[in-house]
Amino acid sequence: MIIEEIPGINDINVFIDTGGVVLFYLRRDIGLATFTTPLPHQDGSERIFSYAVTSTDPNLFVPGLVIRGESINVSSMENSDNYLIKYVIVPANIAQASDLVNNMPESFSEAATLLGLQQ
Repeated sequence: MIIEEIPGINDINVFIDTGGVVLFYLRRDIGLATFTTPLPHQDGSERIFSYAVTSTDPNLFVPGLVIRGESINVSSMENSDNYLIKYVIVPANIAQASDLVNNMPESFSEAATLLGLQQ
């Protein structure tokens, strides 16, 4: 999945270059329990990871956020309510003020608390 239009970010290149941070989390429902974990995530043959694409030539690569999943049976992850990706956009000034680099939240709830977000 590629997220090209990111609310509040006009240029992903500038956002990343100036110290902005994007946190990705997987919320997974396995029936008996639901858990939220930061990406990357690996469970057996399943791997889900994310990255940002920045480009000086958008004709070659479309700038944006990419979430990629790999599995022996990848169709079990696609269009499934059991796999929900959440992401938090953190501007550079907030990332620096919260010392995010040294206090990386392990869950979406921790990120919300650290950054003062409403859940």
